[in-house]
Parts: sequence; structure tokens; C-alpha cells
Amino acid sequence: MAARPSSAPNLDSAKRRKTSAGGAYVKGDVSGRASSNRRYSAPRKNTYYGGRKKKGQNKIPRPLTAKMAIAYASPFGKKYPPKSATNLGHFLCQNNIARHTLICPADTERLMMFCPSATNGYICFVWDSTGANQSDHYKFSPTHDVLTHAGGILPVGWKPLRAGIKIRSLTPADSRSGFIQVLPTTAPVSVAFVSGTLDITTLTYGSLTSMVKNNLDAKSISAEQLSGTSHSFINFPASFSEYTSWGEGDIVTNTLSSAADVDLVAQSWVDAEKSMSLSSTLIYFPPSSITQTYLIEVGLQSAARYPENSVLGSLMKTPTGSANAQEVRQHHLLVSNAGGHAVFTEGFGEGGIA
Repeated sequence: MAARPSSAPNLDSAKRRKTSAGGAYVKGDVSGRASSNRRYSAPRKNTYYGGRKKKGQNKIPRPLTAKMAIAYASPFGKKYPPKSATNLGHFLCQNNIARHTLICPADTERLMMFCPSATNGYICFVWDSTGANQSDHYKFSPTHDVLTHAGGILPVGWKPLRAGIKIRSLTPADSRSGFIQVLPTTAPVSVAFVSGTLDITTLTYGSLTSMVKNNLDAKSISAEQLSGTSHSFINFPASFSEYTSWGEGDIVTNTLSSAADVDLVAQSWVDAEKSMSLSSTLIYFPPSSITQTYLIEVGLQSAARYPENSVLGSLMKTPTGSANAQEVRQHHLLVSNAGGHAVFTEGFGEGGIA
């Protein structure tokens, strides 16, 4: 019986066929099957760029919304300074917050003004209809204790980075009534203080409340809306040049022990309205037939520069976050167009993002 021919391929002939085909794999080539017998597939196109993705190229980020911008600009829950298009040098980032209840007795009105650009420990005041100060000087000012009790070391330079106010109604449901009006402003506001006090003149009070009531940019929020969720009003740069500069003037830090000290604080407010780094916020509480109680949280993230040969000076660092000028301007514009107003449920949107 004749032997059956071997089924093993002729390796020499397969090698010759492979060579004659210009290096392409030919059926019967066993030696190169492990590396060459693969189906050719075209490179996958990246749907974001419409072509082949280059090395190190990321997907196009989703567009920044106003709510995202406001959450990023919020000072609440932040530990690190925001991205900047300029080098601000070494500074110590301070994150401060002041929480206090504001009681508006029945048939009375209040006006609150938050001026984060003021270079002193008193940046938020509350006045009644006569212009008398009702905020006990420091209760709504988060930087007061930091600037005055930092081991006796005063900063030689200071500027706000993030600032904002959160408001919530604490009045029981059966007594809740009325509304508030909030107006952010980037234009200078004329504030005339009574000499030796932190009271404002009745003419100033009337002009400020009239401005809030009649301005188209003012937002009206009912007490019922304020009871369910936290409403945040975030300050935004009044001008890009002022926001990125350290400004001028001395830091006012004192205990208001004399009329001269009070006049220094009042003057710092006047100076801050001339060279504003961040917008100011005016909140009008109209009279109600029932006493209303609100929880006010004032947050401020600031940059302070201390002498290099001091303990706090050794803790100063250069911020790591940076961005191009166009990105920063777009971010600020979104917050400005929205009036800095956002409604957040508890724990959402106001922390976690540096």
C-alpha cells in the first residue's frame, strides 16, 4: 500500500511565495502566521475632532454653564484659590465664614450691604430705616477675627478671591411671609456715614433702598422659597484690572475703641467703592406683619501677604492653578450675567471644586 502524501506545507515554497508577494502574508505561510495573520482595521475616528486622535489630545470638555461657574466662584467649601491668568505671587489663602441669624421685627425693614472689597475686618453691615447700624459691627464680617487676632501679625497686602452670601428663612411655616430683594452692583455706590459711627444718613438709606426696589437687575425671592433650599448670591469681579491687582491703601484692623477708628473703617468703605475688586451686594428686607428670622452666611476667600520674616510669611505659597485670560474672563462673565444667583439644595454645588 502506497504511503499517503504528507499534509505538512512546503516551508521553502511558502517562504518564496511570501517574498514574491512583497512581504504580504500568503496562505500556507506557517512561519509568520503568529505575527502577520491579522486583519487590517482602519484607525478609529474620534468623533470629537473628526479625525484621528493625536497623542495627548483630550476630548472637548462640556460647555461651562452659569450654574457650574457660580458653583466654582462660590467661597463656601473651598480650600484652594481659584485659577488665575496672572501671577499673584506668594500669599496665604484664608477661608473664612460668618454665620448669624438676622431678626426683622414686625413692621420694620432692614438693609444689608456686603462690600468684600473693603480692606478692613468689617465688610458687611445691616441698617434699619433710620440708618442705624444693627449688625453689632462684626457678626456678619468673617475676616474680622482673622485680621485682628493672627498672632499680632498684620498683613501688608490683602485682596478678596471669592465672596458670597447664603440666605435661608428660619421662620416657622405658619408665620412665614414677605420677600427679600437682592441687587448685585459693580458700579460705585455712594455711602455717607455719620461721623464717629457706622450709621448711615437717612438720605443714603433712602437712596440705597430706592435703588434696590426700582432696579431691573434686582431679584425678588419669597420667604417660602428661602425656607426650602439655600439661595446663594456670589460676588464677581467688578473689573478685571482691579481684581487681579493688590490695590492700594493700608489694612484697617482695630477694635473700634474710638471714633477715629470708626472713621477709618468708614473711609475704607468709601475707598473700596472707588476701586472695587469684587461686586457689592445689597439685600433689602421689606417690612412684614410678622417677625421674620433669617440665617445669613457670609463667606470670603482672600489672599493675604505677610512679611517674609514672620511665621505667617513662611506659610505663604504660590498658587498652582492657572488658566488663560480668555477662560477666566468667560467664567467671570457667566457669573456676572446670572447676577451671581444660584439655588442649591443642601450640600450641592458649593464645595468640592477648588
